[in-house]
Amino acid sequence: MKCPFITAYTSIGGEHDEMVAHFNNDCLGANCALWNEGMKMCSLAVDAYLKALKHSNETVLVIPDYDPVTPVPYPGDIKPGSYNECQLNALVLDNINNPAAIMFITDMLEE
Repeated sequence: MKCPFITAYTSIGGEHDEMVAHFNNDCLGANCALWNEGMKMCSLAVDAYLKALKHSNETVLVIPDYDPVTPVPYPGDIKPGSYNECQLNALVLDNINNPAAIMFITDMLEE
């Protein structure tokens, strides 16, 4: 597999230049200095991807208000409101280890 940082960097207009020249073209996974063990992925690849999405303000997810009769918080303490792509990705990353929250987000995206 190709290094996800190089893939992400070049996909947002970066050239294969001195910025990435010292990286191995093949993904080294957990053996890479850029590996984030908590996220189980390359930290710079995630950062580059989120920066590429930052320009998008189009709403892609709407979480409805709590039920006024029984206001129970959503899994992962997800707040009601509108989310653009960047906010959605941050929400997923914040809840990556919370299966109930990920399932809730998935269900909301299907509606």
